[in-house]
Amino acid sequence: MEMGGWPPPDTDRRKNRVTGPSGWRDDQPVIPLTAGTGIKALSWSALASLLAGLGALGFLTVGRFSVGLAGFAPMAHIWTVWSVSAATVGFGAQIETVDRLFQGRGPFSVRHTRLALVGIGVAFVATFVWRLPLFGSTSLFWPVVSALIPAGSLLTGVARGTLAAMDERRRLAFVIAGENLVRFGLAIGLAWTAASPQLLALALLAGFAVALIGLSSVRIERKADVGRQLSSGAAGALAGLVAHASLVLPPSVLALRGEDAAVVAGVFLVLTYLRAPYQFLLGLGPVLTAHSFAKSQGIVGAWLADGRRIAVLSVAGMLAAAAFGLLGGNLISEVMLGRTDIIQPIDYAILCALVVVVGSSILRTLSVLSDGQRGLVVRSWGTAAVVAIGAAFMPGGPTLLFGGLCIGVIGCLVQLTIGSSSVAGSSPRGND
Repeated sequence: MEMGGWPPPDTDRRKNRVTGPSGWRDDQPVIPLTAGTGIKALSWSALASLLAGLGALGFLTVGRFSVGLAGFAPMAHIWTVWSVSAATVGFGAQIETVDRLFQGRGPFSVRHTRLALVGIGVAFVATFVWRLPLFGSTSLFWPVVSALIPAGSLLTGVARGTLAAMDERRRLAFVIAGENLVRFGLAIGLAWTAASPQLLALALLAGFAVALIGLSSVRIERKADVGRQLSSGAAGALAGLVAHASLVLPPSVLALRGEDAAVVAGVFLVLTYLRAPYQFLLGLGPVLTAHSFAKSQGIVGAWLADGRRIAVLSVAGMLAAAAFGLLGGNLISEVMLGRTDIIQPIDYAILCALVVVVGSSILRTLSVLSDGQRGLVVRSWGTAAVVAIGAAFMPGGPTLLFGGLCIGVIGCLVQLTIGSSSVAGSSPRGND
């Protein structure tokens, strides 16, 4: 669908230049992204996301019991590196890949390399400097493994974006589910032989090989890049980083602020379960990204493009989630923590609302990026990051921290909704 003068007359966004062994074909329509294909693709991705979650849980559980709690401590940090890399490098690469394919260019670009190099550098430096407190060792093994994880996340992001844009729903489901299922299978094998934290770390890296299998029949060629001030992948990576950090880092912030260990552990456990819907949403990300950038007229594309509808549903979802947390907070504490004096019901209400608004903001981000408004995404999530940093340094208990994070992301969603509406009449591919 052409909107606002884009694409130019000699460029057809609805052309797919990625095919199987036959290579590039300029006369092949991208994908009939209709209501039917959207629902079917989401169904496959939803099943794959559930399997991926079970695979992750199995890997962590088997690994924990095979090497012991103390021995598994290094893997907790490696898993965190992977989680952050997937939400930043992987998510950004996925968006950049879909954007490029619907412009008739190849999946890979220099921007992918830059994105990976930043992730590799940050992961290596951070784990090298703090390798002794994190891993209890001065060995270079852990920093090297940490540095390889963003590279693997880049490969996974490109694979998911490519297969989603091609509507290869079964292969996409294989890539989504297979990554963690391979890790789970290797962990089981190691548990029967000679498991060690180092071998478990290598098993985590082995999961990235599934992306290579998914792309095995896709011929990739590099086309010249069109100059831009900012890539959609970089803007998406920023959004993924701030969103993920809002749901992952509160326990660490509370620990640095001197909170009681029971509170820190309680918040960690509670967030691990509460953010499950957000993790599920990320599993649907490739399909949602493809339908958003393709300007699909099906159900999925229509819902993603309707910013006001997302905003209204977000408000309703936040209120419902907050009510659930407020009314059921004590019950959740009793079941998960065995006591009710660690986390207050008001904290549960805020955390539940935070998960909803983060997910809604990510959905809105996909639509805004598909309209070429990368600057709006950076400003919106940048503002959320500033508020989050301010909340982290603000004196007070957990409630103020959670509230600050929630307010920051709500402000981000408001900016994305109002800002995109104000330029609705302009070209959707403008260099904002």
